Amino acid sequence: MVEKIDTVKKNLATMAYNYNRNTTKGDNKMEISVSRDKRVGFATNTKHFEKAKAVAKANGLTISSAMDMFEKQVAITGKMALLDEKEILFLQVQSEVKQAIDNYSNGVNTYSVDEVRERVGL
Repeated sequence: MVEKIDTVKKNLATMAYNYNRNTTKGDNKMEISVSRDKRVGFATNTKHFEKAKAVAKANGLTISSAMDMFEKQVAITGKMALLDEKEILFLQVQSEVKQAIDNYSNGVNTYSVDEVRERVGL
């Protein structure tokens, strides 16, 4: 997996970006023109992929266009603004705790003291 990531990083670093001035209607907006000449495949977690795909769709994107935007950003800025594993784990635990509190507050998936005692044999 690390080798594939390194390969992707190298490919991103060597991609050629052409900048063209868009002077239509007097604007001086910068446009990025990129040729798509490389197909990249990688293994990922299905559950995470499906969630990411849903988030992309909710934002009017496909997962491919979102990944393309990410690649462009990394190539142009030279930075990867990503959470590290500890930050991701913290957010996951935080989300699970919030869900458990919400469930408890709404009486969902909760057990009475007597039910717990019965289940654990006390």
